[in-house]
Amino acid sequence: MLYFPKNFTPGYVLGITLLFIYPFLANATDASRILVIHSYSQEYPWTKGQHDGFIEGLRQGQPAQTIIKTEYLDSKRTDYNNSYADWFQHYLEVKYQDFKPDVIYVTDDNGLDFGLTHLVNIFPEKPLV
Repeated sequence: MLYFPKNFTPGYVLGITLLFIYPFLANATDASRILVIHSYSQEYPWTKGQHDGFIEGLRQGQPAQTIIKTEYLDSKRTDYNNSYADWFQHYLEVKYQDFKPDVIYVTDDNGLDFGLTHLVNIFPEKPLV
């Protein structure tokens, strides 16, 4: 059973996430590059709250320029299966062929699954949080 404090919010998740991401970004001499993959649509309230909190916290904690690229699996509307994940991998390979993230941030189950099975093929040896 997972335990979440009473004040568990997307901001709380953000704080924990930043603890893992910041060491990778702190050593960058130029702009840090982050790829964000959300499981759901940008208008899904939970995703919107996570993303807004992540961006706000990152901007406060990262004084250097940060380049953030964001994608949405939209798996509340689309059946997330192997065929869709393979297609989405190809889409990202084409779209981000010249973008090399320093770290990849994923949200929710489908984002994590996609990260562990597909993003590792596109961006090997990049930290996934």
